[in-house]
Amino acid sequence: MGKPEKPAEVPSTPDLALPIEEERLFHEINLLRLEGYYFCLDPKAAKRQRAKREFVERIKAPEDVLESPITIEPNPNYGYPSIVAYKVLQAIMKKLSEYGYPVSESVAFSQRELGKLIGRQSFGGKDSRELFLAARQLNTTSVWCSLYDKETKAWKVATFYIVESCLFSGKKNQISQCVFKINPLIVKSLNNRYSFLINSARIDRLEPITTALYKHLFYHFSNIYGHAKDRGFVFHKDYADICTQWLGGLTILKHKSKILGEQLGQHIKILKERRLISAFSLEKRTEDGFTFTFSPGRSFFEDYARFYGGHAELPFARAADRRRLEQPMELVRYFYKKLYQMEDMDDLIFSDKEVEFAASLLEKHAFEELANFVDYGVHEIRNISYDVKTFLGLKPHYPAFLAKLQTLTADKARAREQQVTQANRDLEDRYRAFRKQQLEAARHGTTAETLAEFERAAKEQVATAHPNNIAANILVRLHVENQLAQKFHIPTLEQWKAKHLAS
Repeated sequence: MGKPEKPAEVPSTPDLALPIEEERLFHEINLLRLEGYYFCLDPKAAKRQRAKREFVERIKAPEDVLESPITIEPNPNYGYPSIVAYKVLQAIMKKLSEYGYPVSESVAFSQRELGKLIGRQSFGGKDSRELFLAARQLNTTSVWCSLYDKETKAWKVATFYIVESCLFSGKKNQISQCVFKINPLIVKSLNNRYSFLINSARIDRLEPITTALYKHLFYHFSNIYGHAKDRGFVFHKDYADICTQWLGGLTILKHKSKILGEQLGQHIKILKERRLISAFSLEKRTEDGFTFTFSPGRSFFEDYARFYGGHAELPFARAADRRRLEQPMELVRYFYKKLYQMEDMDDLIFSDKEVEFAASLLEKHAFEELANFVDYGVHEIRNISYDVKTFLGLKPHYPAFLAKLQTLTADKARAREQQVTQANRDLEDRYRAFRKQQLEAARHGTTAETLAEFERAAKEQVATAHPNNIAANILVRLHVENQLAQKFHIPTLEQWKAKHLAS
């Protein structure tokens, strides 16, 4: 099959400066399959869409082509996930990649960091509202579909939300920090390495449609090239399937000039400028259908060579974000759950002062200790007359808790010391019983003549070392027992302890 010719409708443009950074982004493959159904990348259509949507996906299996139903049901209060939600999910995948393996179940962002990742130059009240809406779309849009489990090599039907929960902090309706908890099914799949690698520097600042085209093409190029190892391959894809399966239900146009001139042409031109593709064509396949044909470009081969010698381990930046961003908000969330006895906290935006106070406590205490502080503080609050409504209301109770904690710590230390002492006594008692049993067996295994010789030698040694000692008989018995222990290799207390503790 020859390479397709470049259509006249899209004029060539000078190559953009190619990114040379290696910024690895792993992308879960089930999510790649689903995102074209899950997101509506036409903002106007997304605003109108509130009802659930149902699709039938055709999945190529080794023995057959499976038809798998997909149902996407948005929350009517938040609407269908659209462009901002798409960008947030890409930011989440990028941050997970930075954390490395094993894949974390949650990711944390500062305002500046997330704003940069979703292409915002500033982050005001409007941006915060859009981010909050996008997060709630990811958190409340239900998915029912078949997911591939790499571990069992089987397809399983599942109902889930991509984002399990969201935590926010901010002030004056402006979000400053946020934490997203990812669905365990996705985390498990990523840890099983059911993912593909892509250079995120190549898709930096691209619009969602361009990004989606880039990811899908890179994934399919990788599969074809991984099997054939022939640089001359091409990839064919039905235009209508691109609109419905890859691009969130874009309108299927009937004329080639409109497809390239008004819809996909500019996006494909950028892919050519980024050298993911070297050429493409759009040809009429049937009376009312078109087929795209793409040839891979230099960037694809460069990144494939970088990434596909196996999954390299990725940089690990998890611990710092967990301590700095996630745990403070988790502690504040725990307070509100205890205070109001509610599970759903996703609509709350915590104040920065609350989170800062929680962070200052985490510099001095482990999270488990502070959970006890919250329990103590909420109990005290319910016994006083004034009404406490925020996490900052725990401040007056901190000194009393600290004193109580010091007392508890001292009590625990004494209890641990007593436990160690008692454990040592129990071991010594067990050893004495063991040694007594072994010595009795040794006496039965020793001739009377040998025992008599041991006793005679012991009496001489005791008489010389301890003349007129009233405990001479006890010392003689101990000497004889030591002789038997040496003869029959009975372990000492230290030897017996070492063997016992090792097992």
